[in-house]
Amino acid sequence: MSDEPRDVALPEENIIFMPEDAILPTELWSCDTYIAQLEDKLRAMIVRRERLLERAIALEIFKDEDHTIVVHEHNLPRAINVELATKLFPEEVEKAKTLQIEEAESRAKQAIDKAAENVNVGTLKKFLSDRMVDECSYPHEITRSYEVMTNQMKIALDKAKERKKNIAIASATKKTRK
Repeated sequence: MSDEPRDVALPEENIIFMPEDAILPTELWSCDTYIAQLEDKLRAMIVRRERLLERAIALEIFKDEDHTIVVHEHNLPRAINVELATKLFPEEVEKAKTLQIEEAESRAKQAIDKAAENVNVGTLKKFLSDRMVDECSYPHEITRSYEVMTNQMKIALDKAKERKKNIAIASATKKTRK
């Protein structure tokens, strides 16, 4: 089997079982494996690029026969030395502080208004039972994701879940015996 998964036509409306559909989980596993291999290659290439760039900078080699490394400089946000700014420009600094306070108060008021309009599920659960919260909630959305694994991995995962469940039951039993 090649590393690259085969292309599969997606069904339009009527889904009809085809013989090759019997191995769809294996095909999905093949896709996941191929994606993981490409991600590994990508990570390795990113590391290689970083090392090459560090070397080019250290050696100050920014041009060869075919390519040029273009350097883009960006100004980073600066912090103000408030003590110095206050000594040099006292009126302007005071106006800036006043403006910042007004903007912060405005944002706080907006947050308070939003809190007054909405009630979070967690906050309401402090006062009502889960059943009562469910009665006044919008329908619950459930997301679903799929993971493809080998059957051996699935068996091992199921055994681990069973062990975890048994440990929880055993510890709950110990607590009730005390």
